[in-house]
Amino acid sequence: MANTNVIRYNKPNIGSLPKEIGKDILMTIMNTPKPDYEKRKKEAEELEEKIFAAEYNGKA
Repeated sequence: MANTNVIRYNKPNIGSLPKEIGKDILMTIMNTPKPDYEKRKKEAEELEEKIFAAEYNGKA
């Protein structure tokens, strides 16, 4: 017996949106600031040091 509750989704197409909505989406993408990878790397290193320090202190 075939499943009658199958929902099929189509890939969104920005070209089929109204002109103003498409422009708004593109402007939002273009104006989004780039991520600060150096800040994330520094935070990750600090957390890593805390984790290793806690493990070392717990076993010693």
